[in-house]
Amino acid sequence: MNAYEHHNDGWNSHIRNADFFLTPSGQTNPQKELSDFIKLAELKFHSPEQISSFCRYPARIAFLKKHMKIKSLCAGSPVNGDIDRVQSISVLFADGYFGNPASYYGHVLLKLNQEKVPRENKLGLLDTAINYGAKIPKAENPVAYILKGVFGFYSGSFQSNKFFLNTVQYADQENRDFWAYDLNLDKQQSQQIARRAIELQNAEFDYYFFSDNCTHRVRDLISEVLGEAVADDNGVWFMPMQLLRGLGNKKNKDGANLITNVRYLPSPRTKLLTAIKHMSPKERRALDQKLTDPSAVMGDLSPKEKKRVLIAADIHLRNSVSQEADKKNKEALGKDRQKILFELFGLQDIEAQIIEPETPQDPHSSGRNGSAVSISAVSDKHAGGHSKVTIRPAYTDSLAPDIGKIADSTLLMAKIELTQKNSLFRLQKLTLIEIENLRVSDVPKRFIPGRVWHLSAGTKRDGGGATSPLKTYLTGGIGANRVLGGEVNTYFMVSASLQDKSPDLKKLNGSLIAGLIANIGFKTKAHIRLEWTELRNEHLGYSFNASTRTKISGRNDLEFIFNNSDYQRNYISLGIVTNF
Repeated sequence: MNAYEHHNDGWNSHIRNADFFLTPSGQTNPQKELSDFIKLAELKFHSPEQISSFCRYPARIAFLKKHMKIKSLCAGSPVNGDIDRVQSISVLFADGYFGNPASYYGHVLLKLNQEKVPRENKLGLLDTAINYGAKIPKAENPVAYILKGVFGFYSGSFQSNKFFLNTVQYADQENRDFWAYDLNLDKQQSQQIARRAIELQNAEFDYYFFSDNCTHRVRDLISEVLGEAVADDNGVWFMPMQLLRGLGNKKNKDGANLITNVRYLPSPRTKLLTAIKHMSPKERRALDQKLTDPSAVMGDLSPKEKKRVLIAADIHLRNSVSQEADKKNKEALGKDRQKILFELFGLQDIEAQIIEPETPQDPHSSGRNGSAVSISAVSDKHAGGHSKVTIRPAYTDSLAPDIGKIADSTLLMAKIELTQKNSLFRLQKLTLIEIENLRVSDVPKRFIPGRVWHLSAGTKRDGGGATSPLKTYLTGGIGANRVLGGEVNTYFMVSASLQDKSPDLKKLNGSLIAGLIANIGFKTKAHIRLEWTELRNEHLGYSFNASTRTKISGRNDLEFIFNNSDYQRNYISLGIVTNF
């Protein structure tokens, strides 16, 4: 109870706000806090305020009822009404989102279901959702936001609301897909989690983006009711994928799998893009025209085709309304949607549905942690044979076969490459940050969410020689991509790099980059990249890089890298990557 931990100098609660506790010493004295609550439970309350103060602790009240007789003073409380309606619990996972650093790894929250067995195609929009997040001031400076979040300068808290509000934020505004993990808990256990989560809405915690975050707090609520740890962190960070895999490996009290079902809940945008990919050319033209002029007549389409176009237009306009900040534009889009809905109502007797997205593999069974350590054997033209150790704290990388993350995208922070030869280790490269998004949807221009782009900064050695100096660099690029057959992603990018003086490269030089990323079966991903870079002698130098990564076990991959360049390094690397 109350998130206490025992240390050499006594007890200490993770809850930071003193007003959560009944006694001034409640943060460090659980015995005194419990004693004072028992005394409170035995009192005769004379005002609604006293009853309200007592009833804000539903988990404590349930605990006392097991050990002593207390009056049911909270029978008519709205809190108790919410708890009594809970029949089951689902863990919701919203996939990664590049618009917010705190959401790169995805996000987890709890849903208190009013159904014992949630139905496959029912979202339960009126169910209560329990969300944990940082309390961030409005218009916070982005740099301050990242630094404060990393070093724990924000407070974290639980909030509850109807689930449809979460779908507006995550699915409509941020275009993120959900997965619902229905847990195999009985009604009593589900209501115990609900009581604890609702009680903790009055508590504040220290919030850390990497270690004490939504994943941590959701895990603790589930672990408390099971009486054992659900998933362990690695001591540095604790991310949604670790929790999902932990849930997938757990059993309930009867020995059955803790996860009873996983449901895929695609965002409206995912549904729209899938519908567009399956439209005929004339349906796409009609959709584009309808969104330009909602009163346009689709005379050359059949009733079924018209209905499919109208359904897609409605999804797009609903998505646009939710994302529009300007009040006048929002009202104009709302009126356009009304026209579409009115026309759609006239086709209600026509049977026509858009094609729904295919269900991806479950994140907990196929998703991987991007963070990894690799040990490789390297054959290098300049440095000869040696070994390399790479430590990459990462959201993911372009060769990680991740499910439930942003496809073909990279977010590395403080990636370290160490080489070892003749018993000596040296730093080969330090990537302070690398962000790369190499996949956007292959649909008409109106629906493209953005362009492929790249940003990287750090320090590296020009060559493999022992005396090669470290050079700082900053690189950025932007381009476009095209997805072929759903599996092969091709891209083209224009890039510029600013770096220390180099024997080959100018201080500021431009590059042209072309690449291809392909899934080969379910376990292998390949990446081919060609780059033409402006050299100091006014010529273009080329670099060819090919790499593959193959899953060989639950946490281990086999990685192969080949690089051929007419400047800097040429090498072949073969290694084992362990994800953690």
